[in-house]
Amino acid sequence: MRGTIHDTYTGDRWLRNTEPEEHRLDPTRQVPPDSQRIAFDLHLPNETQWQPDAVEGVLYDTLPYQIRMLTNSGSSLFTPGRVLRVLPETDFDVLYDDTGELYAQRSLRVRDFYTVDSRVMRVDDPAFQVLTEQVLNPPVDRQPLSSASVTADTDPEYLTACLQLPDTVHASVRNTAFEIVNGARNPYEAVLRIESFFQTGFAYSLVVPDVPSDTDFVAWFLESRVGYCTYYATATAVLARAVGIPARYVEGFAMPAGGQPQEDGTFEYLVTGRQAHAWCEIYLNGVGWVAVDATPGYDYALPTPTPTPTATVTPRPRPTTQPSDPTPTLPPPVTADDDTSLARRVFFLLVFVGVGAALFSFAGIWYKKRVQWYKVSSVRLRAGGDAAVLPYYWRAVTGLLAKIGYQSETSDTSFGYLDRVAASDRFPQEGGLDHQLRWLADRHVAAVYGEEIPLSDDLSRAQGILATVLRLYVKKRGRFRYYLVDLPFGRLWPRRTSPPSRHST
Repeated sequence: MRGTIHDTYTGDRWLRNTEPEEHRLDPTRQVPPDSQRIAFDLHLPNETQWQPDAVEGVLYDTLPYQIRMLTNSGSSLFTPGRVLRVLPETDFDVLYDDTGELYAQRSLRVRDFYTVDSRVMRVDDPAFQVLTEQVLNPPVDRQPLSSASVTADTDPEYLTACLQLPDTVHASVRNTAFEIVNGARNPYEAVLRIESFFQTGFAYSLVVPDVPSDTDFVAWFLESRVGYCTYYATATAVLARAVGIPARYVEGFAMPAGGQPQEDGTFEYLVTGRQAHAWCEIYLNGVGWVAVDATPGYDYALPTPTPTPTATVTPRPRPTTQPSDPTPTLPPPVTADDDTSLARRVFFLLVFVGVGAALFSFAGIWYKKRVQWYKVSSVRLRAGGDAAVLPYYWRAVTGLLAKIGYQSETSDTSFGYLDRVAASDRFPQEGGLDHQLRWLADRHVAAVYGEEIPLSDDLSRAQGILATVLRLYVKKRGRFRYYLVDLPFGRLWPRRTSPPSRHST
């Protein structure tokens, strides 16, 4: 189910730099307006290029969906396929833009739901490829495929923008792209070859090494051959653009396998953060935008819940005997001869108390610095159980970022927030911190919504990310303010929370 669309690639991240026109979707209209038809490719497949009986049921199916929110969310509406109609069943208006991104006029809340009628392309049907090849027949050579792809079927300026690549893309990436598609008869066959390229010799993993700051991301990925969905989606889009096929980066949710059958013959699917996914869309002349998912070994299914033992607390026994009240004794009377001695004792006592208080204060600052602030491993002890550790790290990291100016918004998803943070001119570009934060966000979502218990390697990596963000925090705030304000009086870590509910979504 598609959510957000990114069309501008900077070399290490995707942005949304176009300014598409916004429209209100009218749920009462039976015939979509032209703006909706073009935004969601409803004017395609081009009837002049296809046989009338080779469209419905072969190229696509028209299906109804009902999406019900089980948790508060941002404003993005996640929908499958090409949207014909959206009927909100609760009080919100539906908006869309010229790129086909769909969203509500407000943030979504628990129990909001909406019904969608969509055309779902049958890209896995062999007949789809056969019919596509009949239309897309220009040969692929060392020249870009723009003549075969950028046509009047949609906004040519937008399609040209979806061919953009920064100058930092390494020549080896472009050479690899042409080697992969060499001999392909049309753009769709070329894309299928790119997709197939990642199915052999590449591995899916959430644990990946840092990308060197002076290295092209895709060139590095093609050498390391290990990554997760954002890596594969980015590489697929870049390789497609390199040979002249318009492509864009999409984030949303992958539908899990094995829906629950209902009495009315429909199927119900539980979609949580466990299915958060990224893929690529490529544009085909006469067909429109088609999803391409090159991520190998991605598990779309929900994990089977297993019982988790809970900790038991054994109460400590109360004392069986009470201390007896001692008999009070009176101090001896103070005489005049003792005045000087008493004053001297009071003076030394005050000096002793003052020195002790100073030492205690410095000891407290040292303790906070070494044990609570810099020794970030203590965060694990504060989280409240293994299931809560990664979400607690995520809250600690985003809390530190917020204190140095990277505030989140109510409508932000975890990845949408990181997009805004990484796009800031003040955010450090070296060291691959943005990729580390995306990994932490991914594991946070898996822990909260996928009910995954983190591995020890995950905890060690999250601890290192928190330490990196803490150093950035100290650098931004200044050591003077950090030591004299934040350490004695500030609160850097969030309060302890209980582990996420097994039924939370």
